[in-house]
Amino acid sequence: MQLDNLANRIARQFRRRGFVFYLVGGAVRDRLLGRPVSDIDCATDAKPAQTIAILRQMKLASYKSGEKFGTIGVAGKEGKIEITTFRIEGMYKDSRRPSKVRFVSDPAVDASRRDFTVNAMFYDPLTGEIMDFYGGAKDLALLKINFVGNASGRIKEDPLRMLRAARLSCQLGFTVSGEASRAITKNAALIRKISGQRIKEETDKLLQSENYTDGIRFLDKTGLLKYIFPEVDNLKRVKQSKDFHSEGNAFKHTMLCMDNAAGCDLDLKYAVLFHDIGKADSAKAGRRNGKPHISFRGHGQSGEKMFSEIAARYPFSRRQYKKISYLIGHHMDLLRLDLINSKTLVKWAKNDDFGDLIRLRMIDTAGSIMASDKEGLRIRENKAHATLLKEWSRLNAEKNRTLVDGEEIKKVLNIKAGPRVGYVLDEIKRMQILGKIKTKQQAKKYLLSLTRKTK
Repeated sequence: MQLDNLANRIARQFRRRGFVFYLVGGAVRDRLLGRPVSDIDCATDAKPAQTIAILRQMKLASYKSGEKFGTIGVAGKEGKIEITTFRIEGMYKDSRRPSKVRFVSDPAVDASRRDFTVNAMFYDPLTGEIMDFYGGAKDLALLKINFVGNASGRIKEDPLRMLRAARLSCQLGFTVSGEASRAITKNAALIRKISGQRIKEETDKLLQSENYTDGIRFLDKTGLLKYIFPEVDNLKRVKQSKDFHSEGNAFKHTMLCMDNAAGCDLDLKYAVLFHDIGKADSAKAGRRNGKPHISFRGHGQSGEKMFSEIAARYPFSRRQYKKISYLIGHHMDLLRLDLINSKTLVKWAKNDDFGDLIRLRMIDTAGSIMASDKEGLRIRENKAHATLLKEWSRLNAEKNRTLVDGEEIKKVLNIKAGPRVGYVLDEIKRMQILGKIKTKQQAKKYLLSLTRKTK
């Protein structure tokens, strides 16, 4: 609401000086859909210098990084607003921005350059009037994503619009129209012109949307997937044994896993998407119990290596990379829960990502349609993993509970800062995790026992 108030204040000042001023793009679309509006894009016939002058008179801070293209940003307390002069655009030589723009006074001409019809509507914040030159309101009612004008032309200007169409359809619960889908399929290879950073930003948003699996299936249907994540697309050619994977190839299994990843955070969703990419390099046909069988020994480690190649193309943060690599590389470690000992339990409890490793294992199992004689195995695995997750959560919370700190250790043991302090802290944490130390008094008693041993 505060952002709306700021937009209204600015609109009144533009009107007083004889300029038109509209909200445009996602702000209009989301307003009509009853969705929250975070940032506001506006359009006007005022030139950039005139916009800057008006904002200065209003004592509003502005930034001019987009001035060359007619865009002036407003950094008010209420949020961010960008104001762009009506324009037509030259060629997109870098597949991102026009090489030049020409300012115009007609909003209909400005609307013709926009990506999707639902983003090409103009809204007058003072009168409530909506200007819709390309049927955006109709597409909103039909829950459709359509390009403005010639679909292939819009795509060739900026091929990222193909991925943006998929992402927007996921966020809004819309479908991409047949015409738009055909144009994306025809031009899918153009996505290779786009930087890894821009692609990653869109795939992040897609995976964080409510209908993310629809988005991945759309990328597959249109051929975008094989250019963005060929490692995942290759899983279509990886056959699996029917006794453990009667759902079919490794791609079908991955998609079933993704269906079960609702509610997971972004890092875990990426780990689910990539968890079996190593199967393509590790498949080995043989026989088990007299029947044909395909094994994938070491596919977790192989997949971890392949993920490093994906991360070379797309900018995952250091923390993301470490976590996703760990989840991919170790997702098969929990098959033999009977081999867990106290040392292993302590090691796992110290790892903040281990909870997501258990969740990945549970998702992996849920995405595997086993033969009827293996159903008991699935039930036992699910029960064991659910119990392990509960126990890990308890141990992890215990690990993060501080009973004594380094200063207390130095004081009780009468030692200076050094490696021994860290060793004692680790030992107390280990005993906490194992349930041997539960209170501050017990921790201090343990410290006193150390002083007696050193006397």
